[in-house]
Amino acid sequence: MLLARGVFAELRALEGDVGAREVLARHAGAVRQIEVDNPAVVTDIDTPEDYAGMGMA
Repeated sequence: MLLARGVFAELRALEGDVGAREVLARHAGAVRQIEVDNPAVVTDIDTPEDYAGMGMA
């Protein structure tokens, strides 16, 4: 996911384990989706351990 600098403050203000979903919903008109054919592109990576588990570290 690529995010515009303009939403960084909103992302930093999020509390708890909610992810960026709330921010994306507020800016739904600016969201663009693209198709990809590589599963690594859409893998959720939240921790260094997640990244290491992909064999890319």
